Amino acid sequence: MSVIQRVKEIIEFKNITQPKLGKASGVHKNTVQKMLANDTEPSIKVIRGLKELVPNVSLDWLILGKGKMFESDSVGEREKKRLELEKHAEEIDKIWSEIDKIKFQQGKK
Repeated sequence: MSVIQRVKEIIEFKNITQPKLGKASGVHKNTVQKMLANDTEPSIKVIRGLKELVPNVSLDWLILGKGKMFESDSVGEREKKRLELEKHAEEIDKIWSEIDKIKFQQGKK
């Protein structure tokens, strides 16, 4: 896995927007967008900005692909589980919303 692929992974995992990464890195959001779209290796500014936004991301993992994503496993694992639970909760909310729509439509008949 390349550095840009790991950058994409952490951006997605932590729900970091391109403008937010651009601001933290001191580069324009279009620069970030082009980097991600073209799979261009990130500049040191972008790496620094990502580290600022995600302080516990391991630079060994990010740059070298060695070790784990987060410096502190327990923190990283808890964060990963929390984000997974949030995604599941959002999915459940969507399902309940659909159920409510169906019930409402059936009530109109």
